[in-house]
Amino acid sequence: MAISQAELVDGALESFLQHHEGPVIVVFTSPWSAPSKYLQPIVRQLREEFEGLVEFLEINVDEFPTSAYRLGVLTVPTLLFYRAGRRVGRTTGVHSEDYLREKVNQLLEIGPQAEKA
Repeated sequence: MAISQAELVDGALESFLQHHEGPVIVVFTSPWSAPSKYLQPIVRQLREEFEGLVEFLEINVDEFPTSAYRLGVLTVPTLLFYRAGRRVGRTTGVHSEDYLREKVNQLLEIGPQAEKA
């Protein structure tokens, strides 16, 4: 299920995350952020690698500041990891492709019963 940034206004992001059963990674970035620019090709690679297994949503905090605020995002880049409607992880700043791949693999291993908010 693909969702575009244009569909995420007015709280739709939170609703999507609460009701989406599969794993979702929300990537908060900004075009002026050098770390965000560094992270873009890594996220693109992981999106391709895990296509059909994990939903990646990229959110520009300049265009959607309310969504960022509601989810507690104060700096970019920030990645929020969700499974079955619950946040199960978070990273902030730049990380290597290997580190983020491991985080995605951990997200896939989390069973619905094992999740904590």
